[in-house]
Amino acid sequence: MMRCRRARAVLGVGLAIASSLIASSAGASTRHPRVRETSTTLPTPVYALTVGETLRLQHLAHHLMSPLASSSANTLVAQGGPGGNEVETVIGSPKVYLVFWGSQWGTETTSGGYDSFSGDPQGMAPVLEQMYAGLGTAGEQWSTTTTQYCSGVSAGATSCPTGSTFVSYPSSTVLAGVWYDNSQPAPSSATQSQIAAEADAAATYFGNTTAASNAATQYVVVLPTKTTPWGSSGFISTTGNFCAWHSYDYHDGGVAYTNLP
Repeated sequence: MMRCRRARAVLGVGLAIASSLIASSAGASTRHPRVRETSTTLPTPVYALTVGETLRLQHLAHHLMSPLASSSANTLVAQGGPGGNEVETVIGSPKVYLVFWGSQWGTETTSGGYDSFSGDPQGMAPVLEQMYAGLGTAGEQWSTTTTQYCSGVSAGATSCPTGSTFVSYPSSTVLAGVWYDNSQPAPSSATQSQIAAEADAAATYFGNTTAASNAATQYVVVLPTKTTPWGSSGFISTTGNFCAWHSYDYHDGGVAYTNLP
């Protein structure tokens, strides 16, 4: 079971696009849909990986890389896509857009090419920007951990067969853009529908209005301090800590997004 961590610890969401290729033990899926849905029902979110869990996956990499790996209690199991369909890999250069949602972030300033906000007492914003800007550059090794995952496997698989298409190392920096949406305050306890709508607004803001432009794209919606996104629906742990999670909706060919409290 994925465990919750405090907001600063969840910087390990990193490439949530890649981490979503193996679904959580809850059996949820994050495959980018290719059709628009008319129902207002949103997919069940998937908890995002924390830094500690990402490191644990490194230790389990040999279970996934070898087609002959034996099954064990610690082997990750592919959950498949919607209806048991295969999942997709990200090839080339995935893109992450950071969305600082809500006027509560305060006054925006820029230093060294990164944004800072007067309403960010922990100084999280520039750290988050630097992390994503560094992924896919200078031979960094975090992205290497994602290349163990592949497509072309059925639900229940515990290894990648010969000929599988693996996630590729990013061909360029992952950070594609930053948007400070201070048009109004972010809700004090945003629902999943509201977070999804903000991700949709970000896709429109950045001009990503087609399935092709959103196929390898993730919108990280960063909530301001003292807000409790979806707190009334169980996405705050019993110890009072926050959980980051990622999901998608059906706007503009499929918008993948992360809720980052």
